[in-house]
Amino acid sequence: MNRISLLVCLGLALGVCATGAQADIIYDFTRITSNAPTNIAGQFSAVLHQVDATHVTFTFYNNIGVSSSVTEVFFDNDPAGVLGSRTGMVLHKSHEIDEDLNFTLNNAAPPNLPSGLSIIPQFIAETNLGAEATHGHGSEIDHGIDESDDSVELAYSLATGKTWSDLLAAMDNGGLRAGLHVQGIEGTSDSFITPEPATLSLLALGGLAMLRRKRR
Repeated sequence: MNRISLLVCLGLALGVCATGAQADIIYDFTRITSNAPTNIAGQFSAVLHQVDATHVTFTFYNNIGVSSSVTEVFFDNDPAGVLGSRTGMVLHKSHEIDEDLNFTLNNAAPPNLPSGLSIIPQFIAETNLGAEATHGHGSEIDHGIDESDDSVELAYSLATGKTWSDLLAAMDNGGLRAGLHVQGIEGTSDSFITPEPATLSLLALGGLAMLRRKRR
């Protein structure tokens, strides 16, 4: 399970925490392509936050080590049916006068996560749930998440009858997945998703099995 729970409680020092407070969940990403020489999956994270009983936010980060720019954010077609609709977006910029970070809620281009169809199960993007860096002055690489202090927060309502627990279960079992298209990595681009696709999990298990055989 590639998530970490983070609960911030103002009363922690006093040993008091508000009843019903939910932990923010931090998800890491797995690379599904191998275009760049360096796998920088460890730079990316998504923080899932419960606003109230029916609204949540996902905030996407790029903790820069290797220069790169997150230019598209995707969600797959949500077979679990937990997300209702996208309700807004907030750009968190590294400084007040920052014309670089700029995303739009219009349909992403390409419309699906590059190489998303090559994993099992296939990643097929829901066009009205993602976001894309704009193509204004300069390229979309210039307007993506390319600084550690920048982030993009996307807000959603939960589908009717769905709960926070349903959303966590969907993220844990792959019923809902998020994808990132990252450009400017050593002159090329790669795709990343969370949670880890079944194809890569099977490869990892196969590698462990081979390692065990060698040790016998």
